[in-house]
Amino acid sequence: MIHSGESIRHCRVLSFYFFMMRIFFLFLIAGCFSRCGWPTTILQSEQGASVLQKKLEKDKPVVFIFLDSECPICQKYTKNIREFPAQFPQIQWIGIFTRWNSPEQIAAYKQEYGLNIPMYLDTRNRLVHKLNVKVTPEVVFVIPKQKVLYQGAIDNWFFGLGKHRPAATENYLADALEAWGRGEVPKISRTTSIGCVIEQ
Repeated sequence: MIHSGESIRHCRVLSFYFFMMRIFFLFLIAGCFSRCGWPTTILQSEQGASVLQKKLEKDKPVVFIFLDSECPICQKYTKNIREFPAQFPQIQWIGIFTRWNSPEQIAAYKQEYGLNIPMYLDTRNRLVHKLNVKVTPEVVFVIPKQKVLYQGAIDNWFFGLGKHRPAATENYLADALEAWGRGEVPKISRTTSIGCVIEQ
């Protein structure tokens, strides 16, 4: 027969055991996500509703556009961002804002510049870190199975902070998308983005 004191200790041991098992399985699941897919970052929509990942269409390529609502160069490229979905409808277009933005800022940015693509807040910059994005704006073109075909600047319009050409002469992202559409590997897979440094 178990006395009351022993019973209490027994219950505490069982409670601690089940608590540790829950922690173990949580770490196991998190590890699987980080190894097998996009990081388990919470992406928050401009409406403020949190989601675990964006439900991407598995067989459709995606271009992530990393942005900051207060970056002047990001603002300069909003015309491109408005036009891309019509030019390349076979691509999923998703705007990702760094952790230093808020859902309210994202909603205002989207409305002010007339942007019509889904936009999310990387609340802990985990997607930023996974893709090693350093500045905004920067684009990452990913095909199914998470293979990056192109990462870097949208084009060569800017060649320094506050320095830009009258018009772009090299359209890196568009060239990469068109090459993929022809079944070819993009000739240029990586460029250096010019923009606002992301504070980690």
